[in-house]
Amino acid sequence: MENRFAFKDIDRRHARPACLQCIDQCAGFDQPGAGQRFEGFAYFTTLGFSVATATLVGQRVGAGDLASAKRVAYASRTLITGILLVPSAVFVFAPHVLLGAIAPGPEALAHGSRYLAAVGTFTIFLGWELVFEGAFNGLGNTRPYMFLSVPLTLARVP
Repeated sequence: MENRFAFKDIDRRHARPACLQCIDQCAGFDQPGAGQRFEGFAYFTTLGFSVATATLVGQRVGAGDLASAKRVAYASRTLITGILLVPSAVFVFAPHVLLGAIAPGPEALAHGSRYLAAVGTFTIFLGWELVFEGAFNGLGNTRPYMFLSVPLTLARVP
């Protein structure tokens, strides 16, 4: 039986999600993950801040200093906001500069630019979500994070 949901050139060795391949094909990119590669800069930077925040908050909580743990979480939010302002601005106002080198044609450039502009609009929310995830992980209490995570994730859906 033929698999009707198969996408052309799915990279099974790395288990690329089919949805990313679909987005790229719909945007007209010949290369898988073009938009996501640029988006990944913001995501993985934020993920690093999330882990650092979890570590520092956990240390402060372990030392019994909850006020300092709270300051760490908010300082991390402020730092990631400042760091993500630059890629967010580029994604929103100049995505063609990034995609121009890899887009196979003007139609792909137009679709990819719209995608990155949508992503850039919500990149700061991504930063806040992951930083506060780290803070709640450091606290050892992940239930309140769920109530924060769901709305922030929904706010990022373009």
